[in-house]
Amino acid sequence: MQSPNRLNTTRSNDKRKLTPAEERRLIHEYGIRFEGPILTSHWPPQYSLIYGKLREIEGVKYDQYRSSLDSSPHRVKRVRSLNRAHTLIRAAHDCRKSSLHEEEWRRSTEAHLLKHFDGEVECHFCKRRLWASEFQATSCSPARQLCVCNPNETIRDELSSDVSRPFLTRLGMPIDDKSAPPQINVKKPDIAIGLRRDDNIERLLGNNENVAHSPTLNTPEMLFPFLVLEAKSEVGGPGFQSVETQTAFPIRTFLNIQRSLSRSTNTGGPLVWFLAYQGEEWKVYGCTPDDRGTRVIELWQGTILRADCALQLCLIIDFIYDWAIEIYLNEILDCLFAGQERALSTYCSLNDRTLEQITELSQGSLSTCTLRDTISYSRDEEEMTTSSSDTIQADNVMSLPSERADDTEMLDTTIGADSPSSATIVESYPEADDMGVIRNADEVFFTFNHLVLPETEEELISILTSISPNDFVSEVAQALLETFCVEEPLVLNYEFINQVEELWTGSIGEHTSNGEEPVIANISFRSYLRHTDWQVLRNISCITATVRAINRLGSIALNGYGALVDGAYWVASNPSVDVVRSLRTLSGQESAATATENVCLILRKGPFEERWTKGLEAGDLPRRIWKGLDANTPSIPLFPILFYSSAVVRIEKRSGTDLGKILPRLSRTTRNDGALILKRPASWYRQCPKYCLVLFDGSDVEDEAHMGRTILQVLSHGGVYQEIGRGVQEVDRVAIEAWAARLLN
Repeated sequence: MQSPNRLNTTRSNDKRKLTPAEERRLIHEYGIRFEGPILTSHWPPQYSLIYGKLREIEGVKYDQYRSSLDSSPHRVKRVRSLNRAHTLIRAAHDCRKSSLHEEEWRRSTEAHLLKHFDGEVECHFCKRRLWASEFQATSCSPARQLCVCNPNETIRDELSSDVSRPFLTRLGMPIDDKSAPPQINVKKPDIAIGLRRDDNIERLLGNNENVAHSPTLNTPEMLFPFLVLEAKSEVGGPGFQSVETQTAFPIRTFLNIQRSLSRSTNTGGPLVWFLAYQGEEWKVYGCTPDDRGTRVIELWQGTILRADCALQLCLIIDFIYDWAIEIYLNEILDCLFAGQERALSTYCSLNDRTLEQITELSQGSLSTCTLRDTISYSRDEEEMTTSSSDTIQADNVMSLPSERADDTEMLDTTIGADSPSSATIVESYPEADDMGVIRNADEVFFTFNHLVLPETEEELISILTSISPNDFVSEVAQALLETFCVEEPLVLNYEFINQVEELWTGSIGEHTSNGEEPVIANISFRSYLRHTDWQVLRNISCITATVRAINRLGSIALNGYGALVDGAYWVASNPSVDVVRSLRTLSGQESAATATENVCLILRKGPFEERWTKGLEAGDLPRRIWKGLDANTPSIPLFPILFYSSAVVRIEKRSGTDLGKILPRLSRTTRNDGALILKRPASWYRQCPKYCLVLFDGSDVEDEAHMGRTILQVLSHGGVYQEIGRGVQEVDRVAIEAWAARLLN
């Protein structure tokens, strides 16, 4: 017998796929209406206050927002929002330059926007909020105070890491609704967010057996979903009408779940948020039921390549998060608590005043006092801890091409494995078929990063904490200090840094210092293959610091010792930019070899001239820095101290290099073949093609017949590299031969 608490039934995936016109006809028949930007007077009256917040956010302009930092009481919030907007813009530019597919756009943008939904709401030490939106869904409660605990103390406590994580995020969750038309196949929205099931809510659900709460049998831990996201790539995307059509019935299902609860208790009003985007173009919709069916109203549209729109989108997502905490979660709990004071007392310890506050919640959506403000979580309540499997973790999602450590290390060696924590997101995406991808080693994505260390202790600590939140600040400072090699420092002027960036990506740098003051620098190089699509990447990372910044860093690392270096004796080197040009112009087999072996080099001061030295550890800390600053937004402005640029370039000029002693070489057979085949490591995203043919002989990748013959030639010579080293297993041989056959036919 079908349980009444789910809106689903078994549905076949073998039905004929409907044409877009047929599906739109069904959407119309079921009363689902997508409405473009409409007058505020046509909004549903009960949601006008909430929708009005988005219209208010739409009036925020980047320049005014940034210029108001010093005078704003929300300085810290605004700094974090600006930093996130910059990261979002940068990721969008990279995706567009590389003409990336949908999954890469998703990993590069969604993590920055949605990470709060997977985080803790409250500090388990002080019980205060860890974060708050600038635009809030309710009037500010005196109880809503931000945590000021020491991150090194709070993060290391493992007693209640999941206590205040009320939301759950799912990728590709199948939505199977028996009330939907039978012609509709099971829908799988890219992202759905709802409440997280725990033992306490489970008890409340037991007293509401007739209330639907989950859209699928496969994910029973997802309760009362309230946000759905659907994405399409910029390249060849079908348009927003297709995105709307694909998501129409999941929206209806989510609203029906909420409506089932509100009808049973005569409280609240259903509301689902719908985020849709194609490449850099985003839309935000509010979805509500009415007598005719379902209204999906477009509330905001913009391109995240523009600073105004990127900032507005960050603020809108923050507002939705605040709405989910302060209104939606409270209304769901209020509905479940209705008429059940005994159940209420088992969920949390409340006094008489709290019961009055809960009663107030049912009087309207925009309450000035929320249940979440009054819930007191106990660190000793083991039943409050819930599973976090399969949720989106910010540090597991790609935001920039340079994030993964040890992406690949082939050439008769073992491919470097990623952190085991990456398994969650790897499992979340569908596995690619056995078809491979062909890459020209001379088509390279170049990236340039530069961090100028601040000189004040407060700002330095903010940077260090963001780089590695789970480590002590002094340990991170010590590791960073060691990269500068202060006993024999590389001392430069910013003019050289500007020249390097212009050579590397073609961007005109704006890196300046106080006059002609020299700086100590850490400059590293890395070449690798992107683990989502096998793209060849080369990165130059620069970290620079003045005498004052180095001594302040030393004071943090060495317990107050702040006289580490005396800049009076610093003499800036005057290296030629040719020292970087030799890496910029790597081509052919050198390009293929350095990328497949994940080569990392660091620029060191020599007795006569600067020289590159090899070492995998040389690129480790810079990767941690860029990854940490992306994932853990600092409370100081990054735009004056963090610089980034990128470019996609095809290397035309083939020139020799004097780096032969430190660069890897391919085997003679592989060099003669002009190509090699790589197999996807187990730690990479399954969406990534399973095999890659890397060409370095100048062949035309569009000549499919020639590519097929090249694949067979490389295969016959054993030029296949994988995690266990060079060689090919029978299952791979069959798949690669089939790939070649398709090209030959």
